[in-house]
Amino acid sequence: NIGTRIDGDGDQLNTDIIEKYCYNNFPANCDTFGGLYQWKEAMQYITTPGARGICPEGWHLPKLQEWTDLANSLGGSSIAGAKMKTTGTIEAGTGFWRDPNTDATNESGFSGLPCGRRNFDSGTFSHLGYYSYFWLSAESSSSNAFFYQMHFDTNDLFLSGHFKTSGFAVRCLMN
Repeated sequence: NIGTRIDGDGDQLNTDIIEKYCYNNFPANCDTFGGLYQWKEAMQYITTPGARGICPEGWHLPKLQEWTDLANSLGGSSIAGAKMKTTGTIEAGTGFWRDPNTDATNESGFSGLPCGRRNFDSGTFSHLGYYSYFWLSAESSSSNAFFYQMHFDTNDLFLSGHFKTSGFAVRCLMN
């Protein structure tokens, strides 16, 4: 959760200021769920896998293999998501995920929250409470980059590619 908040209807720009989105343009959502970033902003306009990007000194945006290794260490992508999500549900007043928050244990200590996303095509926001999206430092094409996501209703950790202009969360990894 680093940077200066801008409204979701504008793109983040290559300036000396790190910019972030807060879900629905509410600063309190950044306090709870962290900032959301376009891929280029998160990478600080460098395309090298494992770049520092917006991470603090001594940290970097994870490479694809690093997330794959994490999933494998938790028993594989078909169950890793449950082990990475915080427990509880909104409906029960015990957490941030929507019911059923399938098999969430957070036994990994990752404490994944359902931060939702900033939509690439409209600058609106969606999926708070339902999904989390975390950028990787790897491009899947010239206009897309890889990310991992967790869902409220599965155990899985899903790998996919999406438009770099989407706003997703970032988890930094210590060097």
